[in-house]
Amino acid sequence: MPPEAAALPAAQRAELLRATTILQRDKRVTQEIVDWTDKKFGAEWMDAAMTAWGVPAEEELPEEEGDLFTMWALHHYVATPGQRPAAAQWLEAQQARLGARMDADVVSLVQAQGAATMGFWQVETIEPGVGTTIYDRLGDRTLFVHENAITHDLEAELLLLAYVMEVDGLHLFAGLHDHPLPLPEGKEVIAAAYEAGGVSAPPMPADITGTADGQQQLGRLWFDTIERLYDRLEAEDAEQAPDDHDDSPPA
Repeated sequence: MPPEAAALPAAQRAELLRATTILQRDKRVTQEIVDWTDKKFGAEWMDAAMTAWGVPAEEELPEEEGDLFTMWALHHYVATPGQRPAAAQWLEAQQARLGARMDADVVSLVQAQGAATMGFWQVETIEPGVGTTIYDRLGDRTLFVHENAITHDLEAELLLLAYVMEVDGLHLFAGLHDHPLPLPEGKEVIAAAYEAGGVSAPPMPADITGTADGQQQLGRLWFDTIERLYDRLEAEDAEQAPDDHDDSPPA
């Protein structure tokens, strides 16, 4: 538990403890699904998923996309039309193997992961060590997300690309891009998403936020905006860099 938890009322400490337990379960179960998928489908499946995500052959997945890609690949991507996502197949296999011994918490977690959709979330308020209130710019809703790991790095009005899931009455990040966007660039990517979805205001159509292809499209819009932002910042740094040549006369 983060040190900030000590100052919380008992009910909020209990919520934070529940959230921490769920996130630990999420990490463990996700790794189990990844291992099962590798064994059942082989490396070719992951290569195909990366290609569908937009990673060129022979290139590595950018580290900052890892969380999002794993969520998308396991819970939304299908290699063959009509097939179910890998996580749904894993859950079915576990239920068939374990029967009544299947952990109900794991079932509800995997179902919540599968129901999570990708969104552009604007940070509103931050409780360090506890969580953040975020506004869904594509779905017009406000949620409090329990997340202590990144709260010290967040600022109000930053835009996040993330999956948010609801488990046991709590909202948690199920996948998060490591690089948030400042609001000016955030507005740029939001406008591009609305244009792609053929709407001018939320809610974004479900065939964008709720499908593998639509989520991949949102991801690409975000990654392109990040790249343009970095290019601009590099150009500004180059303009402000001191001249390497000192033409002043010697003292």
